[in-house]
Amino acid sequence: MLSIDDDNRKWWLLTAMAGGLGLILFDETVVCVALPVIRDELGMPEIAFHWAVKSYLLVFAFLLPIDGKPS
Repeated sequence: MLSIDDDNRKWWLLTAMAGGLGLILFDETVVCVALPVIRDELGMPEIAFHWAVKSYLLVFAFLLPIDGKPS
């Protein structure tokens, strides 16, 4: 059974942070690949498409530090 103690705490933290970063990069990749298809399917004009991307990035940038703050 794996347990967290003082000797291996830094490795658990590194693993959790690397996993979180991997999920963030995966999310950004999926969004970048899917956006042109979403724009075409919804028939969005170019300006609305830019606003949708900027809104997503703004919310993501706002929530990321809040999610990572110590409790």
